[in-house]
Amino acid sequence: MIKSMTTTSDVPVKAKATQQKSDAGAKKFAPMWLQWGATVLAICIVLLIGVGLFWGLARMKTAPPREEPEPTILRVEAFQIEAVPLKRFIASFGTARADIEVTVSAEVSGRVTEKNELEVGNVVRGPEIRTLANGQSSRKPGEVLVQIDPQTYRERVTQAESLLEQDRVNLNRLEKQEALNQRLLTQQRERLETITAEYERTLELYNRQAENESIVRQKKLELEQYREALIRLENDEELLPIQREELKAQRATHQSDLNLSQLELDKATVRAPTTGTLSDVLVEQGQYVRAGDPIVQITSTDRVEIPVAVTLEDAVLLGRLIQEGKLPVVQLARHEADFELSQSKTWKGYIERIDPVADVETRTVRAFVEVENAEQNQPLRPGTFTYARIEAGVIEPDQGVLIPREALLDGTVFVVSENEMQSDADNEKLSLAKPRQVTIADTYQAFALISQGLQENEQIVTTNLDIVVNNSLLDVRRIRSLDDELSRVKIPYLQRLSPKVQE
Repeated sequence: MIKSMTTTSDVPVKAKATQQKSDAGAKKFAPMWLQWGATVLAICIVLLIGVGLFWGLARMKTAPPREEPEPTILRVEAFQIEAVPLKRFIASFGTARADIEVTVSAEVSGRVTEKNELEVGNVVRGPEIRTLANGQSSRKPGEVLVQIDPQTYRERVTQAESLLEQDRVNLNRLEKQEALNQRLLTQQRERLETITAEYERTLELYNRQAENESIVRQKKLELEQYREALIRLENDEELLPIQREELKAQRATHQSDLNLSQLELDKATVRAPTTGTLSDVLVEQGQYVRAGDPIVQITSTDRVEIPVAVTLEDAVLLGRLIQEGKLPVVQLARHEADFELSQSKTWKGYIERIDPVADVETRTVRAFVEVENAEQNQPLRPGTFTYARIEAGVIEPDQGVLIPREALLDGTVFVVSENEMQSDADNEKLSLAKPRQVTIADTYQAFALISQGLQENEQIVTTNLDIVVNNSLLDVRRIRSLDDELSRVKIPYLQRLSPKVQE
């Protein structure tokens, strides 16, 4: 225990000695923050000396010569504005069909006993009406096509004629009966007067007791019998007009039956209802047909029509022309090239009517082109597919100028403006692009009609519009005219009018 106590008392003595040594070291070195500050200051001085050295060396170096960048020159094509009258066409197509196409059907039943030379392609003649020299008209029936067995219908005609004859006999008998009844009435009235006088005389004698009662009763009975006979005759006289009306009505019915039978007999002979060409034959001799069965199909090629589709806007324009009495002229051709190459292979027609209902799916309206084959170099046959060019009026210069739609950029065009200050390597003067807002009055497929914003003979940029900006330098390599643009269209729907045509 004495040893441990001695060791514990030595600890403070050692700690005190250590503290004295550290105090002596602190007096020998500077503080830590002062050492860091001196280091940073030395680094900054070195950097400033380096920057100053490099800056001085840079000022002593001669600057290299600078080259100005060459301006960007855009090679473009331009379109020159022309204010000229243009005839507008509407392009469409359609298949020709006969204006008159009749399917002749049997109107009565029976077996075909006779058949004319019915072959597809043969021409049949319909009924004709001729005016005679005296001013009266004569009707010639149509050509006979087939004959249906008429025997049954002849018997019906004979039966109806017999019933009419019977009605005539009954009416004659009734007239004779009426005359006889008149005579009987006259005679009966005379007898009634006589028997009445006898009865009154007998009754007077009986009252004088000069005649017995049985004689009076007998005379009275005879008087009643004559009165009853007179009533019967008078009743017959009243019934005779009713019987006459009944017979007349019966005769009218039988006359109607005769007319119907005669009509059925006439219908057994099937005739051509119109002049045309046989396009289909559907019966043979000996075949039994019923009422309504088709026999032949007749197609008239004198006049054909072609339904063509037009837009709703074009339908309004064509309808207005029709109302004004200006039927739109239509050129038709089997091939589009025939419009320009061979006029002999085209047909000319007119639009006379327009379908009032638009197609739900295509949003188009049908316009019907009528073609008179008698006026053509060659007939237009039904079933022929044709291209159509519809004349839709004239675009006058006062309505605006025509430009390619490719020159438009959100309602803006770039007008080619002269630049007097700059030229290219070949000393050719360059142009500047100037944007200009325009008013679009209408569009015609690849063209746009500009009503405001452009003047005649101005030039507008048509290519590289994606990189052209305001004041871009332009090297116009080609200037296209209106004729150049019109010639690029595969289906011509605009045509320049010459001064003669315009007048």
